[in-house]
Amino acid sequence: MKERIYADTNIFIRFFADDMPEQTEISKKILKGLLEDKYELYLCDLVFAEIVYVLESYYKLDKKDILDKMFAILKFKNLVVENKSIIIEALEIYNEKNIDFTDAYMACHARKAGCNKIFSFDKDFTRINFLKIL
Repeated sequence: MKERIYADTNIFIRFFADDMPEQTEISKKILKGLLEDKYELYLCDLVFAEIVYVLESYYKLDKKDILDKMFAILKFKNLVVENKSIIIEALEIYNEKNIDFTDAYMACHARKAGCNKIFSFDKDFTRINFLKIL
């Protein structure tokens, strides 16, 4: 059984941003290790939220670029993604409904938890047909 290693957000940010050469090279080696079956990387769902947030707010990438990067991550061999089905659905809603990724994730997570209503002041949830704001 391969060793499983927990991955932080900055590994992916450095890889995508390529703005800190030394860290970018280390990130490339880490991701190459996945492809070479050296280990598995474990990503929690908060890492995805943080990657989207940083790419949007700090790097000012457009949604298409962010989605391309996020779906590329999901295709990596030997990557274990917490709540992968929720992440995928949330990315699709983030794209289609033009809402924050975290709101899309919460909506999908709520549905998986058997909730079809949410207490919130956030009007973005009105764009999600399977969730009612209370």
